[in-house]
Amino acid sequence: MAVISAAEFRQNVLDICSNSQAVMRIQIISETRRQVRIRIFLANHTFLDVYYSSETKKTAFVQIKNNERVFGADNSGTAWHWHPYEDPQRHDFTNTEITFFEFLNYLEENIKK
Repeated sequence: MAVISAAEFRQNVLDICSNSQAVMRIQIISETRRQVRIRIFLANHTFLDVYYSSETKKTAFVQIKNNERVFGADNSGTAWHWHPYEDPQRHDFTNTEITFFEFLNYLEENIKK
């Protein structure tokens, strides 16, 4: 992903969430010119924590249930990887960027199962 501002990232996440029936409520936890933290409450009583920093280029998406990660994706350490439902501590590396749109779509498909 090309580096974008925190405000652009936030707006992109909000736009994607506006088309999701899984999303119940959104809370901006913190936002500066360089970083944004967003909490997204889901219909299945879990929530997502979303983080982006234009300065460090770090992006992270994590689904939390009972104060534990159950699913996630991030690029910490410079390489994109998934934290799959089967083993959220595992790192499944990928050569491509994981977008919030892709992450939320995958999550929604798994909620339906």
